Amino acid sequence: AVDFYVKVMGWYHVSGPIKVKEKDQESRLSLISRNLYGKDWGSFRFAHFANAAGVGFEIFEFENNKTIRSINDSFKTGITHFAV
Repeated sequence: AVDFYVKVMGWYHVSGPIKVKEKDQESRLSLISRNLYGKDWGSFRFAHFANAAGVGFEIFEFENNKTIRSINDSFKTGITHFAV
């Protein structure tokens, strides 16, 4: 996914992917994530990007995503569209 956002979207890769595990008791990111996402998310990876205007983007991939099919419903996903 990193290559796609860099090559196709023209974004700058800032960091990641970084893996965060729910059961990691030593990691500050795990603690923050447990507070945000609750229980049973398992783990996720995320990466940071920025565009030429300095706008930052975080891309997340959750291990326990139970949605098998894509849901094209902005009220469920929070995403309406991307425009370049």
